[in-house]
This record gives sequence, structure tokens and C-alpha cells, in this order.
Amino acid sequence: MHEQVLYEKQQLELEFTPVQSVTSLSMVESDNSETVVATTEYYLDNFDDDMRSIIRPVSVLTAGSRNENNLKAVYVAGYGALASDVPSALRRAIIVLAGQLYVNRGDCGDQCQSDCGATHMIAPYIIKHA
Repeated sequence: MHEQVLYEKQQLELEFTPVQSVTSLSMVESDNSETVVATTEYYLDNFDDDMRSIIRPVSVLTAGSRNENNLKAVYVAGYGALASDVPSALRRAIIVLAGQLYVNRGDCGDQCQSDCGATHMIAPYIIKHA
């Protein structure tokens, strides 16, 4: 599980994706106490156009007098518990890159990933943050 905190926004972009589930969303008060937000008060926007996962409140959430770090999300991210849950292109890229690293044993430097074609295999899964 990963914890992520909201900074003065009424939406929370989650750092790790894909998100399988949101365990909890809490408002953090100025005294650092936490109040759990009901699941009916927010929803998970899982994968917009650039593969970001965002928690969006249904209405404006206010947490005490604290202006920053006023929401905390605990969530489960990843493709799943089984290797077969990972997209085949990513599994194949790992195999190809491992083979490249084994054959070259450090001789290819930073170019190993691009030399073996793994860069093109993983490109659709790279999340670019603004």
C-alpha cells in the first residue's frame, strides 16, 4: 500500500498506477487528527487520457484549518498479484532486457534498454507527469 497526501487541490493525482483499489481517504485536521471520508464522497478516476489515476471528491472537502496536506489516501496499486496480470508487452520487455544485459554484461551502458527494443515495448505504459 502507498500513502499519498493532497496539496491544496480538490483532486489528488496518485503517484503509482494502475490503482486497484482505494483503501481509505482521510481528512487531516490542523491538530494532525484524521477523519475518514465516506466512499460516497469521492470517486477514483482511474486512467484518463495519459494513464493517470486521480481521486476526485464529489463535493468540496474541507479539513480543519489546515491548508496543505489536508487529505491522505491509502491505496493499492499494480496490475495484480499474478505475473499473468502484468501486460504481456511489459513481461516481454523484461525478458528481452534481461537477455541483453546477460549477453553484454555491462558493456552496453545506458543504451541496453534502447538497443534491445525494450524502450518501444514499454513506451505506452510510461506515465509523464506535468
